[in-house]
Amino acid sequence: MNAKPKPLIVSAVVSDGKVRIVDDFGYRVRSKKAAEAWGEGTALSIRIEPEGDAKKYGQLKWWYGYVVRPLVEYTGDAEWPLYLKAMFMPEDKTSLTELGYDEMKTFSEESEAWARVACLEAYEQCGRECAG
Repeated sequence: MNAKPKPLIVSAVVSDGKVRIVDDFGYRVRSKKAAEAWGEGTALSIRIEPEGDAKKYGQLKWWYGYVVRPLVEYTGDAEWPLYLKAMFMPEDKTSLTELGYDEMKTFSEESEAWARVACLEAYEQCGRECAG
């Protein structure tokens, strides 16, 4: 069985009013390998955003995938994101999108630590005990 191809991540910069890839040659080489791995006709989604926002998106994806998902799957209760937000969101914020990088890091760490103590079975069932 072949391993799932990794995402193609490129660095870009806005220069002269255009988005330009920083390492064009490296991008062309990696994109050719990625295209071969994904296969002809595979639909792709391309997302270009400021670097700080991209890091935050990764944090959100990690929180939902590795903190929330095991709880929801184990308990069958889809309200876990709301419970964790109610317990650990800074008082002056109402949405995860309002959190800065460091705030999101703290929020994720606190909610994960609590969840692993409160419902360790959820993480053991998902095969993530002691993984973080």
